[in-house]
Amino acid sequence: MFNRKQAPMRLQGEHISVSYAHQDLAGYVLSGSFTDVDFRGCDLRGARLIGAFTGVDFRHADLRDAVIDGHFCGTHFEGALMPDGSRYK
Repeated sequence: MFNRKQAPMRLQGEHISVSYAHQDLAGYVLSGSFTDVDFRGCDLRGARLIGAFTGVDFRHADLRDAVIDGHFCGTHFEGALMPDGSRYK
């Protein structure tokens, strides 16, 4: 589990056709541009998604307690645990 008292790790800049599938990115700040990036099955609990996300795959990711305040176009959330704890259908 991530520690909210630590300075957040950052994933920023331009990311194109990269896979972070099944990585532990809990508490990370995701800012910048993400195009065709794979976050399937990632632990993104408590993360901040504040970038531009185009064609990104968040299927079955854990987004509980995440802050989602970015621009999303053509993204996939099927099966993901959303910030409120519900599962996206």
